[in-house]
Amino acid sequence: EMLEAGPQQVQPCLEELSALSVECRSRVQGLAVTKPGSRMVQQVMLQSTEQEAMAYLQEFRGRIRATARDPIASHSLRRMLETCAPDSLAFVVDEVLTPELTSFATHPVAGIVLQSLIRRANSMDLERLASAVLASSRQVLQHPPGKY
Repeated sequence: EMLEAGPQQVQPCLEELSALSVECRSRVQGLAVTKPGSRMVQQVMLQSTEQEAMAYLQEFRGRIRATARDPIASHSLRRMLETCAPDSLAFVVDEVLTPELTSFATHPVAGIVLQSLIRRANSMDLERLASAVLASSRQVLQHPPGKY
């Protein structure tokens, strides 16, 4: 409903997000699934500290896989991964490392999020991701999105 109102009402939310207002922060997940909301969240990420970005990313805890598969929300998730400190991404890696990693890695949208996570992860998390991806490399590499 807020996004249909117009820019004059979006700007206050942008300021609230930037200030990590509890009221607005709890709406990040809802904003990320719409094109205007996702753009707003991404813009806020460009201005956020690592700690602020981590607070936003926490909103997606337990929903990382679903968010990564969403063609709109995945953009916000990728921006959060780029902004957060690599050492703070372990919970994201934990949510991605499931027996369904092959389907996640070969998903046309989630695969791109996985690539962002691999680029950003610390060495310990990268080792965990690489081991899991290598274990299913035949299936991943035979699938068109997995070849990129």
